[in-house]
Amino acid sequence: MIKHPKIGVVLSGPPGCGKDTLANLICGMSADVTKHQFKDALYAHTAKHFEIDLDKFIHYASERDLKDSASLAGLGGRTPRQALIHVSENIYKPRYGRDYFGKVEAARVETRAGHMDCGFTIIYPDGGFPDEVECIDACYDGVLVIRLHRDGFDFSSDSRDYIYLPNTEKRLSDDFVIRAGEEKLQACQILSMINEYKKIIQNVL
Repeated sequence: MIKHPKIGVVLSGPPGCGKDTLANLICGMSADVTKHQFKDALYAHTAKHFEIDLDKFIHYASERDLKDSASLAGLGGRTPRQALIHVSENIYKPRYGRDYFGKVEAARVETRAGHMDCGFTIIYPDGGFPDEVECIDACYDGVLVIRLHRDGFDFSSDSRDYIYLPNTEKRLSDDFVIRAGEEKLQACQILSMINEYKKIIQNVL
């Protein structure tokens, strides 16, 4: 009997380069792929810290036209992106360690795995901290890190950076160049990369 592997796919790229768009397209193309975010827990912590309605904060923090706008009251003049960085880097990570949000996600994946008999693939469009990726290594049969590069986009306004970790038997990294206007084609190409990686992992299980 062929074992279907549990695969984590981490998209690592600068803000605005198209990570969410590609992740959503890939999920729409394959019923096997679902989307998680390391910052799901951070959204909740940030809304609680600033005493703001969670759904309202997620709306502002997720919309491209709003996440870098200081239009949401209650954040002390910060944009939603700056509020997330503040809570992550100045409050939770100093208190609980730089891998805190990776540990939260690892527990989430382990809970899902305990409720399923078959494999699954989870894609993360917000990868940017090596500590978080190393935390989820143990939850998956394999982790694929894809660094997304796009002209004119960098990490100057973000606390994250490209993830460079050594390849192991369970982790592989690759680079992919994004071109504007070719999102569907590029989502297909990345999905092919994911499926090829799944075959590699399947062969060693």
